[in-house]
Amino acid sequence: MPTLMNLKIATATFAVLALALGTALNTAGAADSELEKIDSTISQNLKNIIDLATNHPGEFDSLKKANDKLLAYLKQVCRNKKMLAAPLKQAVDNGLTVATAPDKKVRYYTWDTQTGGTMHFFAAVVQYEGNNRIVCEDLNERKSIGDAEGDPGFRYSKVDQVNTKDKPVYLVFYEGIYSGKDRSFAIEANSIIEDKLKPTPFFYTKTKQLNSISYTVSSAEYNPESELIRLTNKGQTLQIPVITTDGQPTGKFLTYHFDGTKFVFGKGR
Repeated sequence: MPTLMNLKIATATFAVLALALGTALNTAGAADSELEKIDSTISQNLKNIIDLATNHPGEFDSLKKANDKLLAYLKQVCRNKKMLAAPLKQAVDNGLTVATAPDKKVRYYTWDTQTGGTMHFFAAVVQYEGNNRIVCEDLNERKSIGDAEGDPGFRYSKVDQVNTKDKPVYLVFYEGIYSGKDRSFAIEANSIIEDKLKPTPFFYTKTKQLNSISYTVSSAEYNPESELIRLTNKGQTLQIPVITTDGQPTGKFLTYHFDGTKFVFGKGR
């Protein structure tokens, strides 16, 4: 038979557990509420950008300020580690492209600034988890990706991850849109070294070590089957489209195989 003392101990223990559970639920609820507010704010900023471009086409200064405002806000809130996995459904529905690595340590945010015509200008931010902190960078300020004044930037659509013997390597896929028919596509390899996301030589030809591969397509008919980079065979095979000198896709591919540390052109395992 349980004693009165045992019942008191059990009751006290239950009360402590209930309090801890309640605190955890309240904390989770507060975090969810914060992320929902961030999602809503980004979404509203995107709506404002589209409205200015659509209904007030001559207000270039206002449109620039609206994009600068969103960029500053996103750089501020993405210092929050929880943003690495936040759904951001409203923002995505209103034009934000979000590309997240499988381990949720690297994430790219992109949107069309609506400041171009057939040439699209993109703003982009990368967020990643370094050894000691969460880092946010404006990708249009990264000289390794685009250093020309007035560079239209890229839309970052996907991040794959390849785990080598030493470290994970993040493969980001991105594209540029320069006219109704001219587009560029690229894949870039990056790794986190201490607190910095850095390009990594990862694609080996017979004569070069590359951290990225890119090409330009000039075709009025978009055909993803023949124009897009493919990572297949559970991340072991990389296929790069062969494009003619005048920008036409041939339907053929250059093939790289992963050897455990890098992708090597034309060599199977």
